[in-house]
Amino acid sequence: MGSNEEIRRLAQEAEKQQLFAQKVQQQNTTLTSQLELYKERNRILEGINKDNNYLNEFLEADERAKRYNKQAQSQFVRDRDIIRDLEKQRDKLELDVKDYKRQKEEY
Repeated sequence: MGSNEEIRRLAQEAEKQQLFAQKVQQQNTTLTSQLELYKERNRILEGINKDNNYLNEFLEADERAKRYNKQAQSQFVRDRDIIRDLEKQRDKLELDVKDYKRQKEEY
């Protein structure tokens, strides 16, 4: 009978080993699924980071364009004011020349 008990004990041990192997296999399957999910999330996050980089570059370029536009508008206002001053000086000179010619003709 000792050999029957030994066989039963070995059968139980084999069954334990089989259950352990099944649990390890299930755990491996679960971990593999989680790893694939992690990799997919990582790919998505990398894509978001790229999109954020493009968005940040676009926003920076937009801010630069706004600054340049503001500078151009300021320069336009300065140039317009200079032109107005020059036109006033020209008009005054024309009047002065007319007055000078009139005075010269009177003498």
